[in-house]
Amino acid sequence: MATSLPYYPLTNTGVNDANKINADLLALANGTFVNVSAQTLSASNLGHPEQMIRSNSSGQIVPDTQSIRTGFEFEYNDTTIAFISAIRLFTLAPTGSSFSIWIAGKNYLKSSESLTISNVEGSHLIYYNASSVLSEMVNPTPAQYRTIINTLPTVSYIYWDVSDQNGLFVNKEQHGISYMSGEMHAYLHFVFHTQWLDGLGLTNVVPDGSTGSNASAQFGVASGDIADEDLDFSISSVASTTGLTVFYNSGASAALRYGSQAGYSVLNAGGGLIYYNNINAGGAGIWGLTAVTSSNFVLYHVFATTSIINPLISVMGQAQYNTIA
Repeated sequence: MATSLPYYPLTNTGVNDANKINADLLALANGTFVNVSAQTLSASNLGHPEQMIRSNSSGQIVPDTQSIRTGFEFEYNDTTIAFISAIRLFTLAPTGSSFSIWIAGKNYLKSSESLTISNVEGSHLIYYNASSVLSEMVNPTPAQYRTIINTLPTVSYIYWDVSDQNGLFVNKEQHGISYMSGEMHAYLHFVFHTQWLDGLGLTNVVPDGSTGSNASAQFGVASGDIADEDLDFSISSVASTTGLTVFYNSGASAALRYGSQAGYSVLNAGGGLIYYNNINAGGAGIWGLTAVTSSNFVLYHVFATTSIINPLISVMGQAQYNTIA
């Protein structure tokens, strides 16, 4: 008959505790039941370090509270994000009654939370700080971004357009705890970025079309999938007669701006010529839009994104060319 041995909490790190743990594990190896509660191996007390065990250099099993699990319990699957540009309000809400995040081995249970982003042009990184408070960092440097990715749960990335008071991107960044550490997240983020998985080819392209044909300036995008580290995104197709939002740089600071033209994924200048994004359109170093010279060529680049708005975008080329090559 199996014997129930005492449960020894792993919050103490003395030699005696380690010896007791070794005795329990030896009994377990010999087929004897060891009474170990859920508190031993997980953070059942929210906000306290999760309690784990490891083997030391002498082969003893000892307490270990050095867990670095950081992120969302179930990635983006149990949360939704929303952003209201009119009041700059970002909201993170559970799909059920609550959701769970981890910060350096500590578990926190959360309900719906909101944050009003500051009225500053550029990148706004939304994340949970070390005290599990929903926070923002405005225009972070790569080093600051890496520090947050390494140590804290990221939530979203927003690009804020001060001039038009509009959020241009609202990206999902609720990365999980199951498949990667903070260091791996940072490595994948900065080295590989978001990756194409399948689909997303251009459709209804009319190469070398005749002058004056609307169809020659139209194209669609097939459905497909991309991955941002551990997060997968399925993107719906866009018809050639629908058109994509077109992004470009503006002004001396190269601020991100966008435009759209119903039925097209390019922006049209007067007289039927399309625009390119000229760094000297408003004077030396002043970004703006310039109509392509008749018979010249312009590139427009199509990207898939992790944003809940504008998942597919067209980015205006920054030069014109007198040959296709």
